[in-house]
Amino acid sequence: MRAESGAAAALARLVRFWWVIALCVVFAVGLALVLPVHRLSGAKATARIHEQDTTVGFSYKGDPQPQSATRTANDLSSADFVDPQIAQTAANKLGGGITGPQLVSGLGFTALTGTDIQLTYSGGPPQIAQQRLAAYVTALIAARRSSQEKVLRREAADLKVQGTATPDVVNRLTVAADSVKNQIRAVGGVTVAPARTISRAMLLAGGLLAGLILGVLVTLALGRADTRIRSSDQLRRAGVRSIEVDSDRNPASVDALRVLAEVNGVGTSGGVVAILAPSGGVSSLASALSARFVAAGRPTTRLSPTGVVRSSNESWEAVDQDSGPLRSVAQAEQLLESGRPGEVFVLEGPGLLEQPEALVSAAVATITILALRPGGARWRDLEQSLELLEDAVVAGRVRVCLDRGSTDQRGAIAAEAPGVRAKRSLRSSATT
Repeated sequence: MRAESGAAAALARLVRFWWVIALCVVFAVGLALVLPVHRLSGAKATARIHEQDTTVGFSYKGDPQPQSATRTANDLSSADFVDPQIAQTAANKLGGGITGPQLVSGLGFTALTGTDIQLTYSGGPPQIAQQRLAAYVTALIAARRSSQEKVLRREAADLKVQGTATPDVVNRLTVAADSVKNQIRAVGGVTVAPARTISRAMLLAGGLLAGLILGVLVTLALGRADTRIRSSDQLRRAGVRSIEVDSDRNPASVDALRVLAEVNGVGTSGGVVAILAPSGGVSSLASALSARFVAAGRPTTRLSPTGVVRSSNESWEAVDQDSGPLRSVAQAEQLLESGRPGEVFVLEGPGLLEQPEALVSAAVATITILALRPGGARWRDLEQSLELLEDAVVAGRVRVCLDRGSTDQRGAIAAEAPGVRAKRSLRSSATT
């Protein structure tokens, strides 16, 4: 048996464990502000390079001549421009602090056109990122220029020595070699985008939201793991009708319980009210209910595991009776035979799940009140108790009560020796 989950139940858990939500919010906001999670990315340096490669080709006459390749953006790849050897050269020129492989790991490549590409470097402060990318771009351009110039000038020198080509052919190759610096160049300077970070306001808002979500999830999990009965609303959602009684703060609730007992079995000829709990005692409910019966003009006898007292004029007097719970139905009936006209017997039995003698009180009772302590009784305790009282439940002689009264007060009765008359004011008992 367990109350079904619902919006009302979930809201009740959130209200009860509000402090858990508050702790989660504080933890999440603090974590968001302390940890370095506010940085989305480091600084990013960007450079653009124009490269129109020039190679040696041959005319239709068979003469060597400079030739520029025609390429598209799809023909360019990262392997053509991200070179580990050039990166190592740039790292050496930077004078330490980074190696060639480290420099390569931070480089990025994008083909813009067949002749223009974009290189990026991510990592470190803005100034460092700019210096490293500038060193790599300088080394890359110098290596490409040197390579292509050497090919063109060597071909022109060989033709001039051999004397097999006209001066125009040699001149074209020389001019092409001189023009390499214009064909391979940086377009503009190296630009830097600062590191992207999350603002403090967004961190606070994100931490607040994350903490709230975490707190709600933890609270709902705690509520699902909590097996204790805490309110009459929980009982109602589980399909169990109950009455809430607080003998300390709301004496009228005890009177309502008395009326319920009279209407449901205790008539003018009297009857037996058994007050039982799944385990332990039933606090001051038995004495408070007995006092309300007396205040209503009903002769009353209260039986508890510590003794028996009977109302007499404006006092309670002890009855010579063996202390302890009723051990058999025959013993109970013998005691009840001594009742006065219209007398009400209030039987306070031991815990149902602790001592089987408690069923004797339920067997002879006109109505049985199963008293649950909020936060003390568990759903399994209620289920097992109702199973033990199944016959009385089927007959409609069981009522569930949520007892919010004070703690067990039977110690006062236990101190009274059996057979000794104990003069206690009925008025003071009624206010207990």
